[in-house]
Amino acid sequence: MNKDMFNLSGRNGQTLFLAVIVLGIVAGIVIMQMTEKGLWVMLYTLLIAVGVYFLMTLPFVDSRDDFAPSSQSFNMVWGTVLTVLGSMLLISVYTKIDLWLMIVIPLAVIAILAILMMMRGSK
Repeated sequence: MNKDMFNLSGRNGQTLFLAVIVLGIVAGIVIMQMTEKGLWVMLYTLLIAVGVYFLMTLPFVDSRDDFAPSSQSFNMVWGTVLTVLGSMLLISVYTKIDLWLMIVIPLAVIAILAILMMMRGSK
């Protein structure tokens, strides 16, 4: 796949990000109206949409080989954190999940992500 075809710098990236936010809001409104769970469902759906956007654009952003964090690292970390956080909050709305699971699962995902980032950086 040609990386230049998906150049996400400048207006292309901003337009795509805005489209994802609008679609996340639309999906949140639809889910909110179908389930009648409240306005928070829309916010959680938006968190998931933005997190998935960051993860899906991961191959198309440039990476650097210096010590500063790259755009790829930013997308990987925040995409994972937002997706897991939004998913856990959305699951908590529809199920009776224990508080300790709401804390342990995101922490475990962040720890696994840190290990993967360390392993990727050591190559």
